Amino acid sequence: MPEIEKQPESVMPPVDALATVQVTVNRLEASVILSPPQYGGAPVTLELLQSAIAKKGVVFGVDQARLQALADEPVYGEFVVIAEGKPPENGEDAKLNYYVRLQSEIKPKENPDGSVDFKDLGLIEYVEQGTLLCDKTPLTQGTPGSDVLGAPLAAKPGKDISMPVGKNTVLSEDKLKLHAGIGGQADYVNKKINVLNTYTVEDDVSTATGNIQFMGNVVVMGGVAAGFNVQASGNIDIHGVVESAHITAGGSIIVRGGFNGGAGGVLDAGANITCRYIQGGRVTLGGNLETSYIINTTVQCGGSVNLVGKGLIVGGHIAARTSVTANTLGSATSHAATIIETGSDPLLVKRSVDIPKELEVCKKNIRSLEPLTTALIQLKALGRLTPDKAANLEKSKHALELLKIAQVNLEDEYAEVQQQLADLGSGFVRVLKSAYPGVKIIIGAEQFPLQKDYTFTRFSRNKGESIAIGPAR
Repeated sequence: MPEIEKQPESVMPPVDALATVQVTVNRLEASVILSPPQYGGAPVTLELLQSAIAKKGVVFGVDQARLQALADEPVYGEFVVIAEGKPPENGEDAKLNYYVRLQSEIKPKENPDGSVDFKDLGLIEYVEQGTLLCDKTPLTQGTPGSDVLGAPLAAKPGKDISMPVGKNTVLSEDKLKLHAGIGGQADYVNKKINVLNTYTVEDDVSTATGNIQFMGNVVVMGGVAAGFNVQASGNIDIHGVVESAHITAGGSIIVRGGFNGGAGGVLDAGANITCRYIQGGRVTLGGNLETSYIINTTVQCGGSVNLVGKGLIVGGHIAARTSVTANTLGSATSHAATIIETGSDPLLVKRSVDIPKELEVCKKNIRSLEPLTTALIQLKALGRLTPDKAANLEKSKHALELLKIAQVNLEDEYAEVQQQLADLGSGFVRVLKSAYPGVKIIIGAEQFPLQKDYTFTRFSRNKGESIAIGPAR
């Protein structure tokens, strides 16, 4: 039988090493995965890796040392990061640095016998002309980045903030520093710093003086008789008793003698009110109220109501945005109707209605002033600006700048008011001694009429929940 000839084994074609590059969706990272060579194919080389990267378009952030390491000691079947992009660094927001108090901490000293000392409250902060009131750390534009394909990634610039330019203040040419234009009292109200003069009435406000109206602060060394008005754009400090008069301040009010408001008396402050006692009348304020006792009074408070000393509230309707703290609510004998309300702010609601109206007026004035300013600027460029028109141009430019600042301030305030309105509905009422039947607790949308005595109790509510009752803390 003939011998069968042995056939040669089939030869497999060589397979070169393969490098596959993958880029993440955000294009901030590129990785390579290697497949090994087979049947004597070409190995991984630095040129192979660089060619794969180039074909994928990766040009930024390539780690050459890592590529060389992979070429020298290949890692197969695993993604290895070989390029990283640079994310953009967003800019920093502008920041205001204040060198005056933004809020006066009015804290009367309580004496051992429970009475309260209203003499020295540190309400007034005086500054000299030229004093630095505030400066601005400008926003930064940020640093742009790049993805691994070399496309630029834009940075988001920081947000600017308006300088708190108020009455009698001077803004530097670079608009980064605010100085006192006069010597007087520095006062921060509605996000503006004002430097105000102070007018002093040496005795009572009565028929001898007539009504007082002053653009600045008012100090009354005596009291205010019934039927008279005291109005100030700044703070009002009254050393005596206020009868059923009208006291209106853009800033804070302090009444060292107390308030006998009767049927028609009014205390109305843009900021805080501190008063020895309050009996009758109406009290409206944007900040915090501190007093010894409140009887048969309507109070609308944009902050907290804090009773010190005797710490009594009987009768009336006390509404505070955040909290009410008192020793005693109501009466054990009279069961007088006393409403204590928190978690609401009628003043804030009114402001949310008023701001859009003010904003529309501001925008209307800007629209009417811009064409005039532009026309005068064009005349100046043509060399046809007469001296009187040159003066008009400067006035127009200054007025336009102030209007635009006012517009930004109103827009910022409206956004803040809307956020504050969204947060309403929570608050607490703290009773440090006793609360009696006849008292109604209202927190946000929830009501809780007291049917029995409560002692050392905290009534509280978070938005959307029911009123919780626990120990005062």
